[in-house]
Amino acid sequence: MTTFTFGFNSHPKINRKTVGFNKLLPIVVAVLLCICTATASKPLQSNDRDTQISHPLLFFNKEDVPKLRLKAKTTHVKIARILQDAGKALTGDSIHVLPPESAEKFASAWNEIYGNNLCAFAMYCVLYPEDTKALELIKVFMDRMVSYPDWYVAASRGVDEVPIGHHLAGFATAFDFLYDQLEPKRIEKYLTKIREITRQLYTVVYKVRSGWAKQLIHNHAPTNNLALLLGAMILEKHEAPNGPASQWRALAVDHFEKGLFLLSFVADGSSDEGVAYGSYSSRGWTQYAFLAKRHFQKDHSQNPWFLQHFWFFYATILPGYQRTVGIADSNYNWFYGPESQLVFLDSFVMRNGYGNWLADKIRQSKPKNPPLARAPSQKWSTVHTEFIFYDSTIAPVHPRLPSGTKLHVFHDWGVATYGSGQAHSPGNTFLSLKSGAIHGEAISHIVENNLLSSFVKQWKTFNAGHEHPDQNSFVFAPNGRFFITEALYSVKMTYLNNVLTFWPDQTSKCNTPWVGQAGECSRWLNYQAIPAPRGHIVTATQSGEMVHLAGESANAYSPHLGLKSVQRNMILMHPEVLLLVDSVYLQPTSKMTRVATYFHNILNSFHQYTHLGFNGAQMVFPEGPYTFFWFQPGGFSPPGSLQKEKIACESKFRTTHFVNVTYDLHPSGVTHIAYLFTGPKIKVQEASFVMSQVDDFTHIGLRFNNVNYDVTIASLTMDLEKRMVAFGFGAFASVKTESKNYVFGQSHDTPVTWDRCDVINNDVTGLSTNLVKTLVSTNDQETNALVLAKHNQSDSSFFGNLVMSFLFAMLAMLIFAGLFFIRRRQYVSSRTRRLCRVGCVLGIIFLIYFYKIMCVNCPFNESERSYMQCSIPNPIETLVPEVPATVFVASLPGSGGELLQHIFANSSEFLYIRGRDITMPLVNYDVAKYNPCYWPTTGKEAHPRTAAWFSMISEEPELFLENLKGDKKYLNTLKKSYAELNLPKFVISLLSGFWNSKLSWILKQAPDQTRFILVVRDPRDWVYSLTREDLNVDNQLLQYQTVHRILTPEAFKCLRPSWLPWEFRDISEHNQASTVEQLAKVWVADVAAMLRTGRSFQIVRYEDLLQQPEQAANKIMARLGTTITLPQINKLARAVRSRHLSFGHEPAVHHHTVDQWRDKMSFNDVRAIEKICGDMMEKLMYI
Repeated sequence: MTTFTFGFNSHPKINRKTVGFNKLLPIVVAVLLCICTATASKPLQSNDRDTQISHPLLFFNKEDVPKLRLKAKTTHVKIARILQDAGKALTGDSIHVLPPESAEKFASAWNEIYGNNLCAFAMYCVLYPEDTKALELIKVFMDRMVSYPDWYVAASRGVDEVPIGHHLAGFATAFDFLYDQLEPKRIEKYLTKIREITRQLYTVVYKVRSGWAKQLIHNHAPTNNLALLLGAMILEKHEAPNGPASQWRALAVDHFEKGLFLLSFVADGSSDEGVAYGSYSSRGWTQYAFLAKRHFQKDHSQNPWFLQHFWFFYATILPGYQRTVGIADSNYNWFYGPESQLVFLDSFVMRNGYGNWLADKIRQSKPKNPPLARAPSQKWSTVHTEFIFYDSTIAPVHPRLPSGTKLHVFHDWGVATYGSGQAHSPGNTFLSLKSGAIHGEAISHIVENNLLSSFVKQWKTFNAGHEHPDQNSFVFAPNGRFFITEALYSVKMTYLNNVLTFWPDQTSKCNTPWVGQAGECSRWLNYQAIPAPRGHIVTATQSGEMVHLAGESANAYSPHLGLKSVQRNMILMHPEVLLLVDSVYLQPTSKMTRVATYFHNILNSFHQYTHLGFNGAQMVFPEGPYTFFWFQPGGFSPPGSLQKEKIACESKFRTTHFVNVTYDLHPSGVTHIAYLFTGPKIKVQEASFVMSQVDDFTHIGLRFNNVNYDVTIASLTMDLEKRMVAFGFGAFASVKTESKNYVFGQSHDTPVTWDRCDVINNDVTGLSTNLVKTLVSTNDQETNALVLAKHNQSDSSFFGNLVMSFLFAMLAMLIFAGLFFIRRRQYVSSRTRRLCRVGCVLGIIFLIYFYKIMCVNCPFNESERSYMQCSIPNPIETLVPEVPATVFVASLPGSGGELLQHIFANSSEFLYIRGRDITMPLVNYDVAKYNPCYWPTTGKEAHPRTAAWFSMISEEPELFLENLKGDKKYLNTLKKSYAELNLPKFVISLLSGFWNSKLSWILKQAPDQTRFILVVRDPRDWVYSLTREDLNVDNQLLQYQTVHRILTPEAFKCLRPSWLPWEFRDISEHNQASTVEQLAKVWVADVAAMLRTGRSFQIVRYEDLLQQPEQAANKIMARLGTTITLPQINKLARAVRSRHLSFGHEPAVHHHTVDQWRDKMSFNDVRAIEKICGDMMEKLMYI
């Protein structure tokens, strides 16, 4: 029999002599609560078959029922009250709650309400057995369900099994919960019906008679597969082993496992179908994950999708916790839950209090009236699992977004949101931008490249029908007010989203001659195109309290329209001020002459409004009007049309109100229009385009609340060099006021320059810890807070200086005492006086030494020390380049430098070249082998031919690419990519370790246009990866070859002894150490030599790339002087989070593998590595 284990906490001993019964009773109750409080969160036992049938078994056992009832009175009261409401509705209004007696009436309308409510009614009877009336009504309820010939809705009989899935899940759950209260005849009758319906669903799946049978992550799949699973698990208890039910259960499990495998690639935890249908799907995924752990020992708690899924609920909720962003076919909020899903994530995945906190907020803020109130068919459907999953021992904790700001990006979904998870109050503003690939980046990538072909049949395996033609659409809720919204669930028309349509076009299947984005015109989005139509968010950045979001959507429209670029820039300048600029760039052959833009509100009407002579619209709320107006260069403001339309959604109609702004496209092929959205506290005095001599820059002058703002926006297709010249950084926008300059994407926490004299030649320990903290692109916010703008200050802490001062004072006192005794000859022997003299001399020497230690960093001595002792020419370097730079990635083999390919792969500004796949012009050298020897930068031995090759990279990139040697197919791909990109800079990976000591030689060839990224890895983890013994045969061979290349004695024999960096001489002279110690010595010597001799570099830790890929990617690109697009972030995050990434000799690597050494390396090996590498590990923040 399956058992459900409960954990318990320790409790204080009770003194029975001094505590009376009345005082003892509360303590006993508390102990009982502790015993049963962690039911849902403990490991679940396997479902071994008993010889005697026993129910319940699905979610809990018979032994757990008393504990559940105790919870209902204590720790779970807030959830139990909702179940009590369901029970009262059942007994007080049974006429409307029970299914009809007539099968025809039952099938006449969408009827999932009955299966959904049955779960809550059954759970109510479990917790409150004294309510016998409710139990009898449930029997009537189930009897009527059994009496129907089938559970289809008549209008979709034989086509849509979703109602059947809801009914079977509810019926099987109620049967399991109430089994002991059912008479034998009813049990047999109910089992017969469960068998009939379960077989029906199995047949649909087995014969693939419906879309959900093959579309594994569409919302229908987890719904119906859950029903199939629950029905089969019930039947397995009542039939012989290996009967049909076992096959049915196995098929359901197989589909769930494949679906979760696909979701593991969706590394941001999102659902392409939007929040409403996403909550519907996750209802099934979370229940399956619970059942799989409880019954089949399948643990999905570390599935990458589950690990990030909480943010899908938190970062999409508008201020007030009642509404969600309305992307795709959506309701005002969630279809199912999300409290059940949130407490599940907290109990079984995160265990940090975030889920319980948000569930509480949603529960407390739950609206009771339409249109925001939950539908009757859904409001109780997940309360039973919410009760079961909830772990009251996890205290609610206010979530903090991974970015550390109010900005969150869903890099797979293509959505950026700002201001989620806030109360509805003044100043709490929400803004979102949607621009992504159909079905998300991961799934579209799988389809377009025909990956996972063993069970994925391109678009046949997926269903994006609930998505909208909505690339570059946005939502704006200043002060939490629903100002600009989506039209929610509707027919798939572009004009029903806040985006652009074009005129004229006769190929459109609807709304001719207007045409919108690809896939429009039907009830469901036509999504089967390859490559997938897509937009993408080019930048989502913050500067101070301002936010810049920008998206590109040209590829979401048909290519024949001749749209070169369709850009939307949004700058949130104040909680009540949003500047939106739309820019359209046409191909010379385009025939488009007009464009229309739409702005929707699903609740309220717009009214005519004019300001400063510009046309606009407004909406009035109790605190005042929310307005927006629009204008073009030259002061022109085209008229707007206020419209509304009744649209079919689900089984009802909904009205959307919208503003239609239609205007001509400029004959030059470049058209701009600006919209300024403001709240009641904003007084706009001026707004205009400022003439620009460069077409790719848009300048807008604004004045509101008596402050002038100069806004500059760069075209999203502008090359990096122009942006760096204009902004001093590769940003896409800036805002200037009289007192401040906001450059979006540029970090204000990192110093602009650093002093190379902080690294004294031939002195590894001279490398300032604070300096390294600046150079490391770390994601640790607490560590970043320690980075100082002035890097040549002492690493000594205040406490260290205090100790030194104390020792200084004590030493001075001892010298004084010694002199005292020397002078007192009559009291002290001659021998003692001699000792005192020696002591005084030594004391004076130590006194001078301590003085130097204490005062070496004194302000009056600092400049003299830094530059008199430093022999480095031109020691001041900039941390961020002033012009686009060629980038070299250097690391020791196996340090993870390969991960950077995923950052640069989708970049339009860089072209990544794998060093191992090209041939470099060297003689007598194998660049695949490790070689720490210097190369001289002058003379015959300076490798002039290789030097010319490196110089060509920056000076003549086209010629360099043309003369590149290597695999022809790979080279053709590089040349094609270079031609498609906009003057990209090369990123060349040098990951064999051969070049690590030659960085200064490389820099000599192009000193002003080169940057290095040094990838380092915790030496304990690095050595473990090279010495681990659990690899398969192929990986063991690769591991052996890597170690051999690093430790071969020839590697440390340079043509001239002076060319071997001094850090390596101990390795070359003493090779009797163990492999672990030799590798540790190579690590510390290599890193120290790179840091000492390298210039123009940033340090990237492998662990940061795995554990916080989004932040790491942002910091890397910021240090190169530019921002990063969401597809770039997604490429890296998907690689490291999906658990399907491998490189070199290592199998799947992910954020958990960085700590494997802790459990698998011997204590002595760890200590040996830390002894050798400890100082450098501390500087790199590994210890």
